[in-house]
Amino acid sequence: MDVLVVDDAAAIRSRLRTLFADVRGIESVLEASDVTEARQLLAEQTPDVVVLDLHLGSGNGMELLKDLKRERSEIRVIVLTNDATEHHRRSCTALGADYFFDKSTQFEAVLQVLEREVWRRHV
Repeated sequence: MDVLVVDDAAAIRSRLRTLFADVRGIESVLEASDVTEARQLLAEQTPDVVVLDLHLGSGNGMELLKDLKRERSEIRVIVLTNDATEHHRRSCTALGADYFFDKSTQFEAVLQVLEREVWRRHV
């Protein structure tokens, strides 16, 4: 399974990469720091899962989520944000997000989802 992490914070991308390193079945972890870089990687690669922050340097995660789900709905999207308001949760769900987590309290939940995704793909 291939994962793309889209977050403007290098520390978050690094922390996620470290978490994912121990998950059997994850073959690669790509990283993008903004929407432009994410779009470029998505044009070249086909990740199975995208872990997406909402607030990014160029553009925002909701725009990317909307386009991604419209163009490649098979890619699972996990929104991981510090701005986990109910409004954002509803908006992301309406745009097709498969999961929505608060960075400050649910960071480890991303790992659990990826472990389930790996298992689901190998059954």
